[in-house]
Amino acid sequence: MFDSYLGLSPLIWKGIFSFLNVFIVGLLLALFATKYQKRKEVEIQIEGEILKLRLKAYERINVFLGRLHQHIAPPAYQEVEYEVYLDGFNFWYIHPEFAKCFNSEKEFDSFYADMENLIIQEHPYLDFDVEVKLNDSLATLTHLKLILDAFTDMEHLEKYHFSMEVAQQHIDMAYRLTGIAMQKEVNGIYCKMDKQIAKRLRNITLSYGEPKFTKWWHNVRERFFEHLDRWFYAGGWKKRLYWLLARTAIRKRAYMVESLPKLILMLMYVHYSEQYSRDEFDDELDDDKREHLMREFYKDFKMLYYH
Repeated sequence: MFDSYLGLSPLIWKGIFSFLNVFIVGLLLALFATKYQKRKEVEIQIEGEILKLRLKAYERINVFLGRLHQHIAPPAYQEVEYEVYLDGFNFWYIHPEFAKCFNSEKEFDSFYADMENLIIQEHPYLDFDVEVKLNDSLATLTHLKLILDAFTDMEHLEKYHFSMEVAQQHIDMAYRLTGIAMQKEVNGIYCKMDKQIAKRLRNITLSYGEPKFTKWWHNVRERFFEHLDRWFYAGGWKKRLYWLLARTAIRKRAYMVESLPKLILMLMYVHYSEQYSRDEFDDELDDDKREHLMREFYKDFKMLYYH
């Protein structure tokens, strides 16, 4: 009697417990595997949807920046007029033509606002390197916008007594000249983004990890270059070292730093164009008068630029 329980022998009970042990463990493993597999399927499905959104984001960015290749080629008589202002500044452009968004203040501001919105909308889907290039592109346009906004406000100052028509002529001229002067940089925005997007598409992955080292190195380089940019305005060894580096590692960045002061000087000629042609301003004015006009321009421009 002691060798049985509920009428079953110890051998039978041992077999029952062995079966239950295998069955329960197997059942738990099966449930876990099913749940894990289902979760992986959901994760892969979500990653696939995100990948689709990322690809759509790349497409929208590429199409949007393609607008920078929509150029306006002015008629010959206007080319001559533009060349008068551009002469001697050594801006990098092939022909005196400009992207359509530089045709007027309204068109440029519209393009700039659209680009800001594009970056905000597509931010969740962008790879780090693509987003860096896109923000660098916006930064280039931001530098130009700050200058053009200051010049636009300046032409509306009451102290200069410009009529609305004359002020608008100056402003339109400023935008178009800027589009020509910065032609290489503006074209480069699309070309660099197109190259970066093509690189990402050739190495597309379903999931995307955070490039921690790449982010850290990018931040280090940015801080270094921000500090180095100040050496452009310094003298002595700092200036020489800046140009040594500029010819190698930071040539394109150096061009932007060098171009912006020249751009402002060119806009000064536009500002005084109702009173003096460029030749008259440079060659016929006495030194004191010329220096006074330049100081007045830079004083008002600087006030509006940092406003």
